[in-house]
Amino acid sequence: MRTIPLILTKEEYKLLTDQYESVTTPVFNKQKLFQELKDAKIVGPQSMPLNVVSSNSDVLIWNINKNQTFSISIVAEDSPERGTNKIRVTDPIVVALLGYPAGAMTEWEMKDGINKFKVISVGQGRVDDALAGHHRS
Repeated sequence: MRTIPLILTKEEYKLLTDQYESVTTPVFNKQKLFQELKDAKIVGPQSMPLNVVSSNSDVLIWNINKNQTFSISIVAEDSPERGTNKIRVTDPIVVALLGYPAGAMTEWEMKDGINKFKVISVGQGRVDDALAGHHRS
């Protein structure tokens, strides 16, 4: 599978670095993150392309393995928002997709094994900052 360089904000880069360093991250995902972070392009929040999955995106995803399409809205780790499609920024599916543009495909190890995902579409414009709650001292 062709690797597309991730486009990330500094905060998203930090979040993915934290995931890479986590002892609970599966080896497959660590290897993938290592390569992705090495090649990532860091941009300011105002320079983030509108078609790239970022910390405040609404994303339509296709799980190719399960032939299921679903949508998520990425919210802050400490967000009071609840709902079936509100997914926290530290959730494995969000970690798998951060930085990828619409049309990109990636593989990620989930609880049920390695899954292949395709980003169908990305929407921006919500006012919350999904990374506001992800800070480490």
